[in-house]
Amino acid sequence: MNEKSKLTRRDFLKVSALGAAGAVLMPSALAAAPKSAKKKSSANDTIGIGFIGLGQQAMHLLAGFLTIDGVRVLAGCDVYDVKRARFEKRVKKYYAEHGQKCKVDLYEDYQDLLARDDIDAVVIATPDHQHALIAIAACRAGKDVYLEKPLTLTIYEGQQLRKAVREHCRILQVGSQQRSDAEFIHAANLVREGELGRIELIKVHVGGSPTPYTLPRQEVPAGLNWDKWLGPLPETIYYNSDLNPVITLEPEQNEQLWGAWRWYKGMGGGLMTDWGAHMFDIAQWAMGKDRNGPVKIIPAGYGPYEHLTYFYDNGTRVTEQEFDGGKQGVKIYGENGEWIQVCRGEFLASDPKFMPETKKKESDVPYETQVGHYQTFINSIRSRIDPNVPVEVGHSSNTMCILGNIANELGRPVVWNPIVEKFMPGSRQADALSVQRRVQTVISVATKIRVAGHMSGRRLLFFPSAPVRPVHGPAPERCRSDARRFRRQAVPENDVNERCRGIRIRRSLRFGKQVRTNRSWTRKGQGASPAIAQNSRGRFLLKTRRRPSFPRLA
Repeated sequence: MNEKSKLTRRDFLKVSALGAAGAVLMPSALAAAPKSAKKKSSANDTIGIGFIGLGQQAMHLLAGFLTIDGVRVLAGCDVYDVKRARFEKRVKKYYAEHGQKCKVDLYEDYQDLLARDDIDAVVIATPDHQHALIAIAACRAGKDVYLEKPLTLTIYEGQQLRKAVREHCRILQVGSQQRSDAEFIHAANLVREGELGRIELIKVHVGGSPTPYTLPRQEVPAGLNWDKWLGPLPETIYYNSDLNPVITLEPEQNEQLWGAWRWYKGMGGGLMTDWGAHMFDIAQWAMGKDRNGPVKIIPAGYGPYEHLTYFYDNGTRVTEQEFDGGKQGVKIYGENGEWIQVCRGEFLASDPKFMPETKKKESDVPYETQVGHYQTFINSIRSRIDPNVPVEVGHSSNTMCILGNIANELGRPVVWNPIVEKFMPGSRQADALSVQRRVQTVISVATKIRVAGHMSGRRLLFFPSAPVRPVHGPAPERCRSDARRFRRQAVPENDVNERCRGIRIRRSLRFGKQVRTNRSWTRKGQGASPAIAQNSRGRFLLKTRRRPSFPRLA
């Protein structure tokens, strides 16, 4: 595998740090690799699958992918040796029962799995904080991706993953199985076809936001690489068995609980993202708001609002609250008081005419393997056509969940523009939470550059999307030429429009001095086209367009 395609823990820490500090350009660790060639698979080709993350959810996914014709499970990766052994045992057992020879390889480092040419796609079922890191690396390695929900831990990560998928021409299917469930499809069709009239209210019940990490410290068990489990997380997060439930093979005992990382800040988004990635997704799908989102979010308990409330530009309200027994699900109200309610294994309606024609039979098979979601992914790999839950849809649904967590944490309403994915001007706290700095102490990139310039005797200019280049001083002619070309191409206009719209930044990097950041903006920059301009003192200004206006609430 090309060395540029590898993402390290250090690279991802840079992503988190730069994003939290307000950086608007993608670091070179995520942007430098060339675009992957599009792979074509015919109907007769065998698709090689590798699994990354071999916990409880991965075992459900494995049971589904093993049964698909034309699919071969070739490898598995996990940081816990017992989970790797369990995976190998189950794969070999299945193929042996079906009279097929089998060779399955095991890895501790996912980069070793991604380096294999015979693996066409990967199934990623790691804890949430690893999703973006591994999925971006998989795209850069030319692999198609089945990624468990929620898509990413932060909005910023989702934006970078979306870019990686499209730049490298990959197929990405989000693990939102409900989109392949006949009952949820029926509910969404009823709403979109206008059977309930104009939708005034949608009640969604998922659960609460994440809480600070409070579990007691425990000794790391033998066979678990805790540093690799942490990935981009700070080393201040200590081990507890609830984060990585212990399992055994002799005797065989599987996980007794779901990994508790999902309930804690920095590692997961609580029930808001765990179940919200399913149920809020259905609400937006039914409303026709895929690739869109709410314009205002009011936290629970703010003023007269008892529940977390989302407002959309069409006048529809979406609330997070319990209804009819407390099941996770969605209840949709039309303008005439008619309603439908859908949960897993349950469909209710105010009028029998809204009920589906056939009722799903109860089954002991885990929900994840009851629907044809995996087959949809395989079909998309062969056709090179997006699946029913592509990266953009997963990102918009996940963003809705994260916005709810941000509003709850701030304790006040936030205004959001879903088209450009920016908060109302001046919402610095919300902006910071949307990228969520997850490292306590990071050496300033600017400081590194300043020190390097001092030691080399040259003046250096830094853009996060490209390597450091010499700008002035004694340098070979080739370096001067590269510097001139770099200044012209460092930030293409379309690139700025994609990542920097609405951000007002003025930075200078001068030899021997700290980087100075001025949060205010001069009138000269208002409404200007994105550009890089250099004044007489060698100071560089990043100028962006005026923030777009927000839609008015109905």
